[in-house]
Amino acid sequence: MTDTANITTVIRNAAVVLCDDIRRVDIGMRGGKIDCIGEALTGYQAEIDADGCTVIPGMIDIHTHGAVRVDCNGASAADLQTLSLFFASVGVTGFYPSIICDAEERMIAATRTVSQARSQVRGAAILGCHLEGPFLSSAYKGAMPLSYLQRCNPALVSAIAEAAGDCPLRMTVSPSAEGAASLIHSLVAQGVQVSLGHSDADYEQTSCCLRVGATSFTHVMNAMRPLDRREPGILGAALESDAACEFICDGLHLHPANIRLLLKSKGIGRLIGISDSIMATGLSDGTYRLGTQQITVTGDNAMLTDGTTRAGSLLTLHKALQNLMRFTGLPMEYAVLPFTRNPAELMGLDKQKGRIAVGMDADLTVLDARMNIAYTFVGQRLVYQSPDNQPGTQNNK
Repeated sequence: MTDTANITTVIRNAAVVLCDDIRRVDIGMRGGKIDCIGEALTGYQAEIDADGCTVIPGMIDIHTHGAVRVDCNGASAADLQTLSLFFASVGVTGFYPSIICDAEERMIAATRTVSQARSQVRGAAILGCHLEGPFLSSAYKGAMPLSYLQRCNPALVSAIAEAAGDCPLRMTVSPSAEGAASLIHSLVAQGVQVSLGHSDADYEQTSCCLRVGATSFTHVMNAMRPLDRREPGILGAALESDAACEFICDGLHLHPANIRLLLKSKGIGRLIGISDSIMATGLSDGTYRLGTQQITVTGDNAMLTDGTTRAGSLLTLHKALQNLMRFTGLPMEYAVLPFTRNPAELMGLDKQKGRIAVGMDADLTVLDARMNIAYTFVGQRLVYQSPDNQPGTQNNK
């Protein structure tokens, strides 16, 4: 791992995604930031030859429940470090651990652990914490345990916020939950970013929640009331509004045609690619957990063990990017936006992350010619280098 305190680094000979364009330039890094972009840069101590590679902004996953046998509901600080290193290996530079509906004390404890681990992880950075519930609709609960769903509860929100401390929070709320609009208004006033989902809400309920400050929709088209010609419902409001829409680009949660429909209706700037990954991600078939629920994984399918409901995914953003390009034909410079610039903007981090530009954090994902991860940098630190595919060399000058 590279210590950025006294080292300057340059990436050479790569194609670099720069604001809807790709150019062959060098990227200079100093003090954890991108300090220069240009040709034949000099004066850098460490050098990466990335010939044949493409450099994109570091990918940001704002909705993940875990991977490599780590479940965010019960994760320790050490577990979150394991998760952080795994995400670095798949090109993610920042993520929001997502906690599903659980006993109140466990949700509070999990939030506190995420907050405390933020300063400790050494791979992908923990950028915040996502609470998926418990104020969700029983009709569209998905893999959420029914026994832990509840009506809007400001006291629980206060306890979670206290546990989070200065860790940014986002929360998924159903617009049809009793007291949702009032709660969302209060959450937004406290700086909590609110997403709408897991809901049987009608169009007006959803529109009201957008008016009081909700800014996104959780895994759109999944775990939500479908579109109806006379009552557009939550999905109609999602498609009509300017709010961002999360989507899971694994070809299982959404048919590729629906992803193309989202692209046409929302535009590339309003789409947020998420993994919704679970602890089985990166592992083989078997039995795993999602919070308190037992999950069976066979191939690419993760299901509740009773076979009734899909339970998260085995996706990584690296694979999701490949899928998006394959499903839509988008070129790289546009396909990266739902995984880089768009989540950074939604989370209010667009002055620091999500773009390759001078002054931005040096969070970079380097893809080799086969679109595998070659290198991952977080704040200039080299947090992952592929052992099997090394298209260049690192030299200390």
